[in-house]
Amino acid sequence: MHCEISLETKIDVAVETLFEFHKNPTNLPLITPKNIHVSLLKIPEPFEEKGVVALTITKWGITQQWEVELNRVVFPTLIRDVALKSPFKEFVHDHIFKELTPTSSLLCDKISITLPFAPLSYLVLPLIKRDILSMFKYRHKTTKRVLEAIA
Repeated sequence: MHCEISLETKIDVAVETLFEFHKNPTNLPLITPKNIHVSLLKIPEPFEEKGVVALTITKWGITQQWEVELNRVVFPTLIRDVALKSPFKEFVHDHIFKELTPTSSLLCDKISITLPFAPLSYLVLPLIKRDILSMFKYRHKTTKRVLEAIA
């Protein structure tokens, strides 16, 4: 079953600052909820299209390997990552950055997922969707706090 999740937050920083923050994978653990542990195993140098980020994510005592391709990178408006290896059948994440003024931006996250094991997975989809939305709300709140503190 396919599902789309989106979230937007206004952040008082230049769009270039917002893009650069998200371009740096080492910021991911900083904006991840405390009940999730992220370990970066491989970071592409330079950060560009077709580069692959390898990481482990541990939640509820379960560690999962992820490999995410930087499918599209457009400075300073878009980073699209597509999971090559994850617990999902399909996982596409668009980080969209929109300039509102020279000193404020809109952070938009659009996540498109397809769960494996359909139709059984239909039963857990509402829980997965709620969990992902909760995680991204935390990420947005933390990104706003961190970036506005240094702006």
